Amino acid sequence: MKVIPIRPREATGKNPSALKTRQAGILNPLRKGLSNNEKGNKLFISPKTVDHHISAILSKLNIHSRYEAAAFVHSDHDQKI
Repeated sequence: MKVIPIRPREATGKNPSALKTRQAGILNPLRKGLSNNEKGNKLFISPKTVDHHISAILSKLNIHSRYEAAAFVHSDHDQKI
């Protein structure tokens, strides 16, 4: 039987926004205005996977657009991610 952890991974737990490591890594290219295809190419993942990560980011940060996410990165929260 497989054991499923009850709490988030250590890296996720250290992040005040509860973003996973990959999600936090997607925020930086987001501020540059890159397309999902361009972000995916840089991170070696598909554009659809980038889209899924961005959806999760928006949900976790309780924001509604990529513009707001980019503004979040530029704000004081930048050091916390």
